[in-house]
Amino acid sequence: MKEEQDNMHESTESSDKKRLRRSKKLINNEIMKAVSYIIGEQGFSRLGINTVSEQAQVEKPYIYRNFGTFEKVLEEYILKNDFWLRFIIQRSFQKNEEGYFDIHTTFTNLMVDLYKTMDDNRDFRNMILWELYENTPFIRSNAERREIESGEQMILLHDHFKDVNIDIEAITALFISGIYYLVLHKNVSTFCGIDYKTLEGKKRMITALKNLSDMLFEQAEQKKTIIKRMLAKGIDHQIIAEVVEVDKNYVMRFVEK
Repeated sequence: MKEEQDNMHESTESSDKKRLRRSKKLINNEIMKAVSYIIGEQGFSRLGINTVSEQAQVEKPYIYRNFGTFEKVLEEYILKNDFWLRFIIQRSFQKNEEGYFDIHTTFTNLMVDLYKTMDDNRDFRNMILWELYENTPFIRSNAERREIESGEQMILLHDHFKDVNIDIEAITALFISGIYYLVLHKNVSTFCGIDYKTLEGKKRMITALKNLSDMLFEQAEQKKTIIKRMLAKGIDHQIIAEVVEVDKNYVMRFVEK
């Protein structure tokens, strides 16, 4: 009888270990889902180890054993759902066959992808809300990391616009913050008469983003065209620079051509 009990005990232990090995990824996914649910349905004030453990139906010792601290759980959630870094920038900034960026198309795609992703993905919206709700070292470090890791793309945009005196950093900030606000506000009321919960509202937003991007890049090209025409008429380089609001050295580039 004792031998049968020992065998049964060993079999149960073996089964438990096998189950844990097989289900670890699933359990961790449930923990992430619990964080998302609590933020989205109950609010940030309810977010804690107890509520996550209860919602995910995972014992607290397991969470601590696999993540170390509850802050590590939150860090994992944010890193997993920072679509700005993981998806949007990586997809938008793709070189063409010649190895160059089409900056106009890239910028347009970047803004449209950001809007679509944030509008569709609750976890991404939660992450942005979290940054507005809390001002902790952890939240600040994540926001700063996003700034650093998107720095290369901002340099490309800056270099494209710097000579035509267009502050692309400030303009990009307005694009992004406008997208954030309109998506987060859509369930409150209409905005400027547009209901962004509807398909029509979403289409209007995407069209507006594309049109604004086109206007931005057309403004840069128009300055180049004006410089060339004024040079052809023999107008002084300094006068051209002042009228078009560009650096004189930029005007001289067209003289050399």
